[in-house]
Amino acid sequence: MNIKTSACTAAAAVVLLTSGLSTAGDYQHPETGRLVAFVRDAAALVSQQGEKAFALFKKPSGPWREGGRYVFVLDTAGNRYVYPPDPDNERINVFDLTDLNGRPFGEIFTRPVQPPRTEGWAHYLWTRPDDVHPTWKTTFVVRTRAPSGTEYIIGSGDHTMLMEKAFIVDMVDDAAAMLQKRGRQGFALLRDRKGDYYFNETYVFVTSFDGREVVNPAFPMLEGRSVINAVDARGRAFVRDYLAALREHDSAWVSYQWPKPGETLPAQKEVYVKKVVIDGQPFAIGSGVYADWLKSR
Repeated sequence: MNIKTSACTAAAAVVLLTSGLSTAGDYQHPETGRLVAFVRDAAALVSQQGEKAFALFKKPSGPWREGGRYVFVLDTAGNRYVYPPDPDNERINVFDLTDLNGRPFGEIFTRPVQPPRTEGWAHYLWTRPDDVHPTWKTTFVVRTRAPSGTEYIIGSGDHTMLMEKAFIVDMVDDAAAMLQKRGRQGFALLRDRKGDYYFNETYVFVTSFDGREVVNPAFPMLEGRSVINAVDARGRAFVRDYLAALREHDSAWVSYQWPKPGETLPAQKEVYVKKVVIDGQPFAIGSGVYADWLKSR
């Protein structure tokens, strides 16, 4: 990841993003990079060997079974070919199955790899084996083409993944693409707390360039109100800061103090914002992560 701090906004802690988060070195936690490499290697094997690779993924020991970690394989129509935890239910279509929030897996696993994208992150509510309490599971998925011509979705995930800034970038970029297709009708999807753009108390907000809050699932009382003069606990006019950054650049990271959902005391928050033109009007869309979550969640 290449980043730079603008001289005109350095005091406001605005960091301009000049490339996406895509390599193992871009992740804060080593286990995230290892999972990404694990899935990319599995996808590369399918692109080279095709369906012959499936038998390798199913072996109970070997490079494709790391503790509780495994590779699953679906085609883009939702038919499952590899699922080591339950091989008796491999040959089924999973697209109508839902997570514990009622979201269909067809949406969960295909959304991150919609063309032109070929990889991304999926977050869903699921129970661990031998546990009745649901927790968030984070899965990395890659779309690849086998020599047969069939496209497959290769994935692997974990219930214990720590939060990463890369997850925020991925979600905002995906939301931006969705809004450019759906226009303002897509705002309803951002407000859905059981949908694609809300996980583990992380959400996507939308601000107009005149400083009006358009979408804010965690603080809906702000919607429709001007927040242009809002300041954080340190007196930083953070809305002005990120709107100023987006007038010159397509995206930026902004750091400011903001309460966690359900709390009143401010906490350090790192927010990724992106400029999106919807129906001819520019908007700032963004999402953030609290600094302590990057260390412990």
